Amino acid sequence: MSRARDTATVYVLSPSMNQAVDRLGWAWGIERRPEWAIDQALPDTPDAAQHHIWAVRDEQDRLSKLIPHDPSVEIRRTHRDLDDLRLSWNQLHTGTGRWESTPAGHAARQLTAARHAHQQALHQLDQPDLTRREQRRALQDERDAARTLHAAEQRWAATGEPHAQWISRTAHSLDQRLDRLHDELERREQWLEHNAHIPDRIDQLGHQLEHAEDHRLTLEHQLRLDRAQLRHQLGLGHHPDDGRDLGHDTGLGL
Repeated sequence: MSRARDTATVYVLSPSMNQAVDRLGWAWGIERRPEWAIDQALPDTPDAAQHHIWAVRDEQDRLSKLIPHDPSVEIRRTHRDLDDLRLSWNQLHTGTGRWESTPAGHAARQLTAARHAHQQALHQLDQPDLTRREQRRALQDERDAARTLHAAEQRWAATGEPHAQWISRTAHSLDQRLDRLHDELERREQWLEHNAHIPDRIDQLGHQLEHAEDHRLTLEHQLRLDRAQLRHQLGLGHHPDDGRDLGHDTGLGL
């Protein structure tokens, strides 16, 4: 039978990260805060303080890796790429912007002009009050416009259409990628909804880390002062190490 009169606490490492997360969530739900060993009193030596900082960072990194990837940046980038493709598509078919001085741009403008000319010729041919001579002239104009249109369509098929098909294929691929990214974002949001204690714990660890860093610096400063005072009491002169960064040194270093 134990003769202990005071409360004794034993800290046991979790056998796996999944069990650690389960225990964290259980403690959070019961007491509204996680019961982990690194939450306890801060260490009292610079070396122990540094090991405490490493432990906090390690837990922070392990928990961060559990959170599903946030695709928000990729979603915004994909939207920008789609906007660029739509602009390129419009400029290609009007022969403007980045396509203005290219063979595809010239072919696009010629095709637009040839279509307009052919429409005008057809409209003139359909006029009901034309004389026979005017009808013959309108028919010839329509045939000439049709030949010009056919030639413009061939030039466009050779120089502009391949670019248009590439833009269409790329835009379709980006649309599919965007769907996958939105699905990934939805799954992440659902995960966060059911595991809200983990981001909260990561934030808490961030505050702990700031406090632990300040505490380590305070301990190092105090140890330097203690060294200097002890040397003074022993009648020793100033030691050059009294002003250095102690790093992980735990000895007195007199």
